[in-house]
Amino acid sequence: MSIKFKLLKNHLTGNNNDYYARVIQSNSIDLERIADTIIEQSNTTVGKADMMAVFIELLKTCRWFMEEGYHINMGGLFEMYPTIGGKFDGEDDTYDPARHKIDIITNTGKKLRKQFQTNAVVEKVIEPLRSPQITSFTDVDTALKNMQVSSNGIGTLLGKELKFDSGQVDEGVFLVDSIDSSEFEKITIFQHQGPTKIVFKTPNVPFTSGEAYFEVRSRMGSVIGEVRTNRLSYKLNQV
Repeated sequence: MSIKFKLLKNHLTGNNNDYYARVIQSNSIDLERIADTIIEQSNTTVGKADMMAVFIELLKTCRWFMEEGYHINMGGLFEMYPTIGGKFDGEDDTYDPARHKIDIITNTGKKLRKQFQTNAVVEKVIEPLRSPQITSFTDVDTALKNMQVSSNGIGTLLGKELKFDSGQVDEGVFLVDSIDSSEFEKITIFQHQGPTKIVFKTPNVPFTSGEAYFEVRSRMGSVIGEVRTNRLSYKLNQV
């Protein structure tokens, strides 16, 4: 296992080569998962129910010590202590819940941090560029899926990241001839436009080949970025 991260551009510095790392979280682990892992990876004879009971009592005990003002050191795992925030008006002022706040500060233990920094393995992840993803087309007039497109009918595209700027002439939904891509028609009448579903009126434009496919073209919300295109993987008969 490794700690996966990606690089993101730092837009605050104005330096085009300034990036920072963001860790890609694997998942969230709760006490039950921790108990299961302890049992699986050790020779303990303690059952899960007993272990969970100890965890619950540990939480209650730590809370009690914190309420008494103690600084708790959890054996190199973490340290925590109570704190009070807010502005006090002179040395005679007292705690006021409306102006002040009690809280807990938690710091990672030195032992855990040192072992983590020594043993952890990191892995850089290159994420693919965001682009539209068409998964299917349904010809509503015939209820046929990924087979044909009826002229002057109603069609539905399903997928992901299907939003586009309809004010841009090179963005939108396009019906394209399957052989000659210079033959195409931009869809102009929509019933619904969403990131996962587009419903629209299909054009009456018979192409030379008699077959066509749909494309969604989008700059993914950018004004000056490149147009990213995704094509339905099925050829549709024009009827």
